[in-house]
Amino acid sequence: MRIFDFFGRSRDRLEIVGDIAGGVRLIVASSPAAVVKARVERGVAATYIGLWRDDPAVYVGGTGSLPKRLRDHPWHNRGIPDAIVALCAVEGGGFEADDALALERIAAHAVGQRVPVASSLPLAYGSPRGSERYSELQAIWARALPLLEPLAPVIACPWPGPPDVIPIHETPIAPALLEVEACGLRAFAYQHGSGWAVRAGSFVRMSACVSAYRPVQVARDELVYAGMLRPEGPDKLLLTRDVARNTLGGCTTFVFTHRGPGGLWRKSARRHRM
Repeated sequence: MRIFDFFGRSRDRLEIVGDIAGGVRLIVASSPAAVVKARVERGVAATYIGLWRDDPAVYVGGTGSLPKRLRDHPWHNRGIPDAIVALCAVEGGGFEADDALALERIAAHAVGQRVPVASSLPLAYGSPRGSERYSELQAIWARALPLLEPLAPVIACPWPGPPDVIPIHETPIAPALLEVEACGLRAFAYQHGSGWAVRAGSFVRMSACVSAYRPVQVARDELVYAGMLRPEGPDKLLLTRDVARNTLGGCTTFVFTHRGPGGLWRKSARRHRM
């Protein structure tokens, strides 16, 4: 990878690659220690990627304090990385810890299409930011790619779309559907593999309730950004692609953004693709 040629054998180099609109600066360093020694502000939020010379995997993380996190990082038991790439907050730019966690999920999903991501989770949880801020974070990642390409092309990957969306070729044509109708919403679900899915054509609540489950809010941010949840009237959204959930209860939470009216799912006469 070119980033290793750029640093040679130095373990103390840190370079600012460039500023990105959105209150973020891209830096690269030859080791975690180089970031700490450079006295990057202790409270700086960042999404960071660790890379190794002799390991195809990468580590993607998000934090509200980059030097503190790097100082005692376990690196998923893979040893200290040979290079660090970080998207860091610029003072006064408005990039916060929750932004770093949301961007971590965007980056991990993008990079994971090309190389293994060292993690105990299938994908980082992210953090709900609302559709407007989420779009800005997606723009930050997209603008970082041309800067990453010359140094670390293996991680210069575009975001492939919402991870919970079931690919068209895996979407059943006429599954046995359940449906629920309550609170002015009507939604459909079916068993998919070992889990469940919410069917395209379902209506879901427009605004997440205050106590909404965070992963559901994250999924909604992604789907709205991708145009797969679109406004349909003043108080609901229309789902345009099938979305995987682990359980039928997860389908309920996705539709109502809370546990919802339990026990109201029933067999549906509808079987065709919505």
